[in-house]
Amino acid sequence: MKPYRIAVLPGDGIGPEIMQASLAVLRAVESPDLSFEFTELPFGAGHFRATGEMLPPRVVEECKRADAIFLAAIGLPEVRLPDGTEVQPQIIVGLRKELDLYAAIRPIKLYPGVKSVLADVGKGIDFVILRENTEGLFASFNGGGSIKNEVATDTMVITRKGTERIARYAFHLAARRNGRPLDGKKLVTCVDKANVFRSLAFFRRVFDDVAAQHPEIDHDHALVDAMTLYLCRTPRRSTCWSWRTCLAIFFRISPPAWSVALGSDRPPRSVMSMRCSSLHTAVPPSWRARTRQIPLQRSCRVP
Repeated sequence: MKPYRIAVLPGDGIGPEIMQASLAVLRAVESPDLSFEFTELPFGAGHFRATGEMLPPRVVEECKRADAIFLAAIGLPEVRLPDGTEVQPQIIVGLRKELDLYAAIRPIKLYPGVKSVLADVGKGIDFVILRENTEGLFASFNGGGSIKNEVATDTMVITRKGTERIARYAFHLAARRNGRPLDGKKLVTCVDKANVFRSLAFFRRVFDDVAAQHPEIDHDHALVDAMTLYLCRTPRRSTCWSWRTCLAIFFRISPPAWSVALGSDRPPRSVMSMRCSSLHTAVPPSWRARTRQIPLQRSCRVP
């Protein structure tokens, strides 16, 4: 079988250490029916500091050719641009736009045998959060303006096309899943701030148009501030949520809430960005048994 081509981006800080342990897991699940071809690429704030290259053309081309991109961690607080902003957003958003990676997919699952700090997790926690990754405030990235160090603006942009495709992805994903552990119900929740912003009220209307095309999947709405609390109080009732990029600030605040729900006092510190769903669906059921046999060194754990 032809191997899956993986673009490996160790990045900065703890990233290379995370990547070393993660690649050990992927190599452990390889079999005659599943194999990987890894290409490690220079990417991140450290590379920018050393070379002045923010997004090397070779990295973009290799990522376009790859079946998946494996990113560990990126960014160094001390590496900044003249305007005071970090280099990391310029790099990651640049790659995201080059590849049109419009969906940020964050699965949240409590595995059997893992204790949670929540008093009642019912039949378990298993849901997915989606965030539109190219519109909202990200659409005006690098396009904002400032006047004499007194006023700064960024423009929120939401289109029907961008909204429809993230909503469709959410419903297609919900259709493939088994539904929430509580009762098997398949549900997509639109999380927004439609009670305040016209742009988000528009997003909700488009979401409802897409929902009407999927009558077999239930749908509802929630305001982002209420949903953040809901995540911790009743995560077992969740299944598949669709998020807006314009709420990215809330999205970045929320990972600690997921960590609490899953029994950790620290937010997750790495992410795997998949460009094709076939890679993770091709992993055989026995992979978990094999990965349990991998010895993890103490140095590979997040301190």
